[in-house]
Amino acid sequence: MGIFLDTVEDNAERGWDVEVARYLRENSTTGINIALLEICPRCLKHFRSRESLQDHIFYDHRNEEILLRIGDVAQTVKRNSISIEVELLEQEKEVFLRNQELLASNQRIELDQLNFLINAENIKIFIQQYRRGIFGYLDALYFEKSPQLSTHDTAPQRLESVYGYLQPFNDSLSRQIRMSIAFRFNWFNSLRYASRDSIFYLAHIFFSNSYDAIQSICLPIEDKRRKAYGVYLSESSEYLLQLIELFCNERINKARFQQILQKLKPPDNPSRSYAEKLNLVLARIHRKLNNEDEAFQQYRSLSHSKLFSSEAQEYVRISRS
Repeated sequence: MGIFLDTVEDNAERGWDVEVARYLRENSTTGINIALLEICPRCLKHFRSRESLQDHIFYDHRNEEILLRIGDVAQTVKRNSISIEVELLEQEKEVFLRNQELLASNQRIELDQLNFLINAENIKIFIQQYRRGIFGYLDALYFEKSPQLSTHDTAPQRLESVYGYLQPFNDSLSRQIRMSIAFRFNWFNSLRYASRDSIFYLAHIFFSNSYDAIQSICLPIEDKRRKAYGVYLSESSEYLLQLIELFCNERINKARFQQILQKLKPPDNPSRSYAEKLNLVLARIHRKLNNEDEAFQQYRSLSHSKLFSSEAQEYVRISRS
């Protein structure tokens, strides 16, 4: 496992993406099936799809004040003031970078210091929320890597909370953490806000388009993207991103493909989101290499996938005919 370096610039025009608003659902008194709706965390309006919610926030709230919430405490701040002050939080970033190096080398992170910084008194609420986000990311991954701890299984829920905490922030570190979480949970729509030079944006193109469509729009990314900040990713996720990049070359380097496959070691109990990503990547690479039997096996495992079943079933049907 290691630190994955990627571009830090975001797209020039982006929406304020929302993935985590579940805490609002619990307090709804609308009398309708709230579990099926998305809720705007700014004005509490209900929307029938995540896409319509994102459009609403982008067009109606992007220039407004942001509501920050820590427990029962709430505060509104100007978006521009957050951006300026967060860039000055050098202490937080130094602590984050030092601890993710410990995480990458399988050492114990500084849990006591992280908790002290998160729970410090007399600090601005947005700084506390920022700390909960960046340090919570390390905290969740540390517990995930420590199966002997009782909180081992809580990592996914912790990461969802981290994504929510970091939504208002637009600094490079917050963006990269959100992209890594979105990739993990197959929130491919969110990856479209990554820089055009980012491999996460390439992942958005790859997973959001069919095999035929991707042939004309998926282009290799220059190596200049790997600079500045990096975020911790598991080896399995990093190799998966390398396979996506390999697919997007005009001709797949077979030797490199085999090299990555030999190094790729999926988790002992891979999540469904990871397994489906891996199946699709391998299916498309084998298909591009005209390895029909291998492609068939990978596609068949996706026949009941909510995201990729259409392409998988079509390939299996044609192969059998």
